[in-house]
Amino acid sequence: METSILFFKRNYAKYKSVVFGLITFLLLINIMFGFISSVVGSFQSNVVGNSSLYFMQVSTLNNGAVLTKALSEKIQRIPGVAAVIPEYPNVYTLYGKSKALGTFTTFLGVPYKTLMYFGVKNQPSTSKEFLYLNQSVPNSINFKRLNMVHIDAIRYITKGGVINTEPYTVNMRVTDLSNISSIQILPPNISLIDQRTANQLALSSTPPGKEPSVMDFVVIVPNVSKMNFVSGKIQLLNSYLETRYDLKSTHQLPQFAVLVVTVSVTLFAILFAISLFNIRSSIKQLLTMRLRDIALFDILGVEIRSITSVFLTEFVFSAVISLLSALFVTFVVLELIRVSFAIDLISPYVVQYITIDILLAIVMIVITAYIEIKRIERKLINTQFYKEIIR
Repeated sequence: METSILFFKRNYAKYKSVVFGLITFLLLINIMFGFISSVVGSFQSNVVGNSSLYFMQVSTLNNGAVLTKALSEKIQRIPGVAAVIPEYPNVYTLYGKSKALGTFTTFLGVPYKTLMYFGVKNQPSTSKEFLYLNQSVPNSINFKRLNMVHIDAIRYITKGGVINTEPYTVNMRVTDLSNISSIQILPPNISLIDQRTANQLALSSTPPGKEPSVMDFVVIVPNVSKMNFVSGKIQLLNSYLETRYDLKSTHQLPQFAVLVVTVSVTLFAILFAISLFNIRSSIKQLLTMRLRDIALFDILGVEIRSITSVFLTEFVFSAVISLLSALFVTFVVLELIRVSFAIDLISPYVVQYITIDILLAIVMIVITAYIEIKRIERKLINTQFYKEIIR
């Protein structure tokens, strides 16, 4: 180690080209990585993360009988699907103390775990029973102050072997008002209710022995980039099915990501090839200037392994200096960008910068230097090598 430090101090000026080349390369890679990560992250949060894009409508124009519970279960098993929610056609009247101040709405029975996809902020502490009245329904503001609301419904009953219908009332509390109308694939006056209550209302208004009538299914796909995959799988289940969602061209999202990654990898490959060529040339030139030192070690009987260690350690010092300098310059430049343009490319990616720079420094200097040192050491057994040095 002491020998390596002594040699490095004596020959430091000769390492400047190697150090400067690696610093420049790492700085460019860090800035490129920061901008690309920021753009992709912003894209995901602003577009893919948009809650209105999570929803897919599954319907049929020719054969409504295919929208069954069995089909719902098959869709639920498709990878990427978080929930399948049947949309029933029934319209219900809601009122408080007076029917004159009441309103009407259709209900979408949603599982408790899916409320977040509808933008519901004040979620109930229990998943047993909830009702989020759509702000767009008439007189909706009147219901927020009520402790109890009444829902008029009908149900089938069997008396003396005769099937009839009768009105009945379901009493519930309005959990909160919600702006559900922002989800374009849903009807404007639809409200959210817990799945158990919705199914009970639909089942009770259905003749015994039959399944409730379903207008369509609302499918929740949290990862928008999987919309096309899910849509294709659904349409394979039945030829009568068709799908609709806010971004019908969602297949462009992964293409955009692929484009970003492809351009990034191409730029990285070009920069890496140019920088590696320059650094390798500098290392070869540096070792050529040190041939006498290598030959002298061999003449004095120093083991090949020790020769490798001495000279490789010098290049490790160069890699460490380049690494620390590149990180310092990177953080200075990115801090100036943050102050000037309010774009933070530092704090989210500190670990990534350090990891990438360490790996590249090892590959571009340490491994390259090791290969070149070994290439020279293989010539030590050749007497022609010493004749060339003496010249």
